[in-house]
Amino acid sequence: MRAERIYSLLKDFMALPTVTGTADENLALPFYQNFFEQCPYFRERPDHWGTWLCPEDRFHRKVMWGLVRGKSPRTVVLIHHMDVVDVTQYERYQKLAYLPDGIKPILQNGSLPVSDDVKGDLDGEDWIFGRGACDMKAGAAIEMTLLEEYAAQEDVPGSLLLLAVPDEETGSAGMRAAASLFEALEKKFGLQFTLMVDTEPHGRTQENAYVIHDGSIGKMMPVVLARGKSVHLGNVYDGLNPIHLMSALARETELWPEMVERRGNTTTPGATWLSLRDRRTAYNVSLPATAGGYLNVLTLTQTPKDVLHALCRSAAVAGAKVIASMKERYAFYRIQTPEAPADPFPAQVQVLTFGALKQAVLSHDPEAISIEDPILKRVQAGACDLREGALELMEAYLARWESTDPCFVIGLAAPYYPPVNNSELSTQSMADRMVSHLSETLQSFGLELQVDNYFKGICDLSYTMFTADASTIDFVAKNLVFWGEAYEIPLALIQRYSMPVFNIGPWGKDLHNLGERVNRKDLIEHTPALIQRVIEDAWNEA
Repeated sequence: MRAERIYSLLKDFMALPTVTGTADENLALPFYQNFFEQCPYFRERPDHWGTWLCPEDRFHRKVMWGLVRGKSPRTVVLIHHMDVVDVTQYERYQKLAYLPDGIKPILQNGSLPVSDDVKGDLDGEDWIFGRGACDMKAGAAIEMTLLEEYAAQEDVPGSLLLLAVPDEETGSAGMRAAASLFEALEKKFGLQFTLMVDTEPHGRTQENAYVIHDGSIGKMMPVVLARGKSVHLGNVYDGLNPIHLMSALARETELWPEMVERRGNTTTPGATWLSLRDRRTAYNVSLPATAGGYLNVLTLTQTPKDVLHALCRSAAVAGAKVIASMKERYAFYRIQTPEAPADPFPAQVQVLTFGALKQAVLSHDPEAISIEDPILKRVQAGACDLREGALELMEAYLARWESTDPCFVIGLAAPYYPPVNNSELSTQSMADRMVSHLSETLQSFGLELQVDNYFKGICDLSYTMFTADASTIDFVAKNLVFWGEAYEIPLALIQRYSMPVFNIGPWGKDLHNLGERVNRKDLIEHTPALIQRVIEDAWNEA
């Protein structure tokens, strides 16, 4: 019965094209509404389920929630996301991508190019193919089935809260909104949040090793604007090319060793630049005035302050190297041109954070705050994304700054994902006992347990706990562009409701790709048993 119900829910949910970052994410809401209305427990208790609006969301997306209220306020939270990535890779078979029985024959007959590994898994019934099968409607189907099972029982020992959130693949608007939902549900039902379980899929290096995670990696996106000195190209030695500045900074920080961290059994890769270009909108015969870009930094322990200060140090080094290089090359030019003037270059390139720049501008011109509104409105309307908007706003403030010297301005762009791990909390011993019990459960299936300390795919678990001090929250508020306007994380609330986490999801392969698939046995047998074990362990903990 459990297996059939999970698979039925998975197919029904997969059929909905809830593509991330679009209004189609809302196609999931009637699916959940029908689920709750068909369940006797929730039909009799309409105040035990509902929606929670994501604030300031242009698509009006909502979190869907349902609560089985047990004898104890000890509450386990099950989370999953309802959005999926697009299906453009499937070309003319895009509609079939959402149907396991529709896309599998297409992949089998070679109509779309797939790897040998995919071809091998197409034989037999061990794998379920299609968009969302792996990431992560399989996890949703498991959670919904377990919620339904507990709702049918009498005298449930503890409470179980299910959260279905939108926007995980883009900016986690749903999970960022969930902290205020926790506050509302705590007040209404007297809940005590004890554990959160996510069901993102896992990958394997050994077929008999089931992987769970007791934390999730962090992500930051520093955004950098460089101002040089724009001159006609015929007088290039009188100017300073901001592209030169940004290129030097990229050379200093691409695959940045200072950002490589090791904690537990997880190592972060060095930072990498995702965008780097000049900021002019049309061609002219002069050096560009500014250039900018942003880079991706994955973290385990480093705070936003750590990362931005390290980037400021590297920017100072990059600026010094650019000036030294220009002097060296100008010396060669002077040998050829004796009448050329002496060294025309600045002594240094200034470096400041976005927070410092904004404070400096507003301290002498409070009315300058008005420059934010038109850019903010374009971001909120979707006319430009948060990264591009951040660069535009930094440029606008830089134009109001009293200094005209070459400089780097360094801030943060959304999204921001704090790193989380159970070792940060006082409940570590409880989590360790749960891991031991999970290992016993897996042994009954002939599987081994592998615990990875951080889920490296970046996920909503980042908004489950926050253990940094108040100064970190203040630093983020000052330096993350559009904080509190187009983007915000309720860090203080998350800190208040911090709880241990596990990611326990089925074995999946090729998420976001043509061969996306989930292992059938993990879906209907292994993963539900593991999640049931941690739920009941959490309820029974003293």
